[in-house]
Amino acid sequence: MSLNIKNEVTHAKVRRLATLTGMSQTAAVDDAVERRLREIETDPWG
Repeated sequence: MSLNIKNEVTHAKVRRLATLTGMSQTAAVDDAVERRLREIETDPWG
């Protein structure tokens, strides 16, 4: 499976998040998505 991020600004944010957290880019994206999903599922209006 693959995910191709074509937006350079988004890609730069992923690289920055990975660097700051010490995670791989894949792990950083997975973590960010999981956190956002939990946030939405807990408070769908927030």
